[in-house]
Amino acid sequence: MSHGRFFYPVFIIRGSSLLTASSVSADEGGTVSATKLIIAHHDSVADDTKQPFVIQFPDNYSPEKSYPLLVYLAQQLPKLDSTGPFRKPYFKIHVGVHGILTFPGLADADIAAAIATMKRDYAIDDNRIFLSGYSAGGSAVMTIAARHPDQFAGVIPLAAFGNNAFLDSLYNLPVFCHHGQHDWTSAIDNVRVYFQQLRAMGATALLKEYPDRGHSVGPPENLHDWLMAQRRVERPQRVLHRCDTPAQGKAYWVRIRRFIDIHRHGRVSVLHHGLGEQQILVVQADNINVLKLSLDRSPVEHDHDLTIHANGNELRFSLQIRAHDVDDRLRFRSGTA
Repeated sequence: MSHGRFFYPVFIIRGSSLLTASSVSADEGGTVSATKLIIAHHDSVADDTKQPFVIQFPDNYSPEKSYPLLVYLAQQLPKLDSTGPFRKPYFKIHVGVHGILTFPGLADADIAAAIATMKRDYAIDDNRIFLSGYSAGGSAVMTIAARHPDQFAGVIPLAAFGNNAFLDSLYNLPVFCHHGQHDWTSAIDNVRVYFQQLRAMGATALLKEYPDRGHSVGPPENLHDWLMAQRRVERPQRVLHRCDTPAQGKAYWVRIRRFIDIHRHGRVSVLHHGLGEQQILVVQADNINVLKLSLDRSPVEHDHDLTIHANGNELRFSLQIRAHDVDDRLRFRSGTA
């Protein structure tokens, strides 16, 4: 609301989209030793350099299979002879982020580049990519996961949670935190409050507390079974997302394109419910001037009409259209369509 005027999203339908204004070699048999660490490199967009990261291969690796990927944000890369056998059914990579973990933007870019490199060189399962990190690295991966919740199957912060992650955005992204009860750096009470908030909004969140640990949890317990049970949510019935800038506005089939006030973050909640002619989208937008809903990637049934409740206004659309048939704009001012 500004100077007594209410601002509502503006909807645009174009086809199936709805917008609103408001590098390693195996042996000849194709196997890699489970004890072997290999250094690879990705191209950094920050300074145009080749940045190293370390790859641990799945047990009994075969280039004919696709594998999950666990991305670990590390302040220091492990030495090639510093770890024992890695007998897990997934890849693990250690990404160094130029050795600076306190800049999530840099970590964001380096993790994206390392994942792209792994996808280029190996068969990575897109639906089973995970983030993890310890201490400052754990805080950074929570921020990154909240910025891009639709890109990951889960996030595992160790001895950290961070204060910069928007919890709304984690609604569809499982979180498995490991934390010592005697942590003197990141207080367990703060982490418990965050998890109470996650659970209260219906998110999938687990907190494993270690009663005899401080700011070190060692190898996480029960991680393997949890990780292998998760898959990325592709078409959630409900999307919650909050962001600092529209550049970070994409989550699943929802994209925040423009803010009303650039000095505030934007938040959106979109819920699909009902079947057939009764299907409804409920849209609640805060500080959003343009919002795009990609219905072709949503749970919306395309062979039925759709009713939309947007910030208290009801709209009805026929979805049996072609891209060139419709370019309609509905604008809202002072609470009227």
